Amino acid sequence: MAAVVFDVDGTLIDYDRARREGFARYAVALGLPADGDTWDRWLAAEDVHFRRYLDGELSFEEQRRERVRAFTGEPLDAAAADDWFAGYLRHFEASWRLFDDVPATLDALAGLSLAAFSNVSGAYTRRKIEAVGLAEVLVGAWGVDDVGAAKPAEATFRGLCERLGLPPASVVHVGDRYGADALGAVQAGLTGVWLDRPGAEPDGRAPQGALDPRVQVIASLAELPAVLRRRDLSG
Repeated sequence: MAAVVFDVDGTLIDYDRARREGFARYAVALGLPADGDTWDRWLAAEDVHFRRYLDGELSFEEQRRERVRAFTGEPLDAAAADDWFAGYLRHFEASWRLFDDVPATLDALAGLSLAAFSNVSGAYTRRKIEAVGLAEVLVGAWGVDDVGAAKPAEATFRGLCERLGLPPASVVHVGDRYGADALGAVQAGLTGVWLDRPGAEPDGRAPQGALDPRVQVIASLAELPAVLRRRDLSG
C-alpha cells in the first residue's frame, strides 16, 4: 500500500452532526421551527437535487438553488436562492469538526501518501479540508470536477490513481458508504475499505445484499492501520 484516499463527509468530518446543528441554528434564525418535520423537508430537498447533480443534470451551484426553492416553496431567482443558501452555509460550516479518530489515524499512517476525495466540487472539498486543518497533512484533496466523474464510477477511482501517480493495486480508498466508496473502489482495482461507524444515519450507506469478500470493513478509523498492515503482509 502506497496511498490512502479518504472520503470526506462521514469519514473525516462529522457531516451528519454538522448539518443537523447548522440547519437547526439557521431555522431558528429564520423564525422556523427547528423540529423533525422541518429537518425532514430539508433532507428531502437535498436527496432529490443532489442526486440530480451527481447525474450531471444540474451544476453544483444550481443543485443548491433547487434545494432552497423546493424547501421554501418559492420561485426564487438565482441571487435570492444563493443568499438563502449562504445563510445556511455559515451555520453549517461553523459546525464542521473532525471525528475523534482522525488525527491519531493520520499520524499512524505517516509515510503513506494521504489524500481526500468527495462527490462535490474540488474547490469545496479543499475548503472543507482547510477548515478542519488537514491541508498540510494531505497530498491532495479533489472533487468531481477534478477527475471528471463521481463515485462509484470506475473513472473516478482511476482518476484518483492518476492524480497520485500510482497503480490502483497500491491505493486504498476509505469511506462510509459501502457501494459508492468501498465496492466502487474494489471494482476499479483498488483496496476498498468500508467505514461502518456505529450509530451513523443509514441513508443508503449499507450494502443491499451480501458483502463483497474483497471489501475490508472497519467500525473506526483507528482500525485502519492494522488492516493495511495485514494487507501488506498478505501480499
